[in-house]
Amino acid sequence: MPHVSVPDLFLSYMSGEGPALVENAARCTCTNAVHGVRLKDRGVTASQLRRRWETTLTRLSCEIEGHPLGGGVLKLEPREALNVLVSLNGDIEADDERNLQEGVDILRRWRHRG
Repeated sequence: MPHVSVPDLFLSYMSGEGPALVENAARCTCTNAVHGVRLKDRGVTASQLRRRWETTLTRLSCEIEGHPLGGGVLKLEPREALNVLVSLNGDIEADDERNLQEGVDILRRWRHRG
């Protein structure tokens, strides 16, 4: 089919806990039920991006960029997903990590109460 592309990763756009990013090892296409993610910077692999997606900084950024829906669901539109911060280098200091996690916890509690 024309104009069908194979994304490098899939990103869920509605979630209860937080958006999931998974590698497309099977090289499948996708519907609009998930976001298809294509890497422009080939200096970063899909595996590296997926691992860094799990950081507290990225989880907090998803909470800030996404928007809550009823029942505690977080929705991440394509434009919002483009604004999510993903640090590809370095570890975060322990104090900063605790502060970031506190932010994630506060925003998730607020989202699930709304």
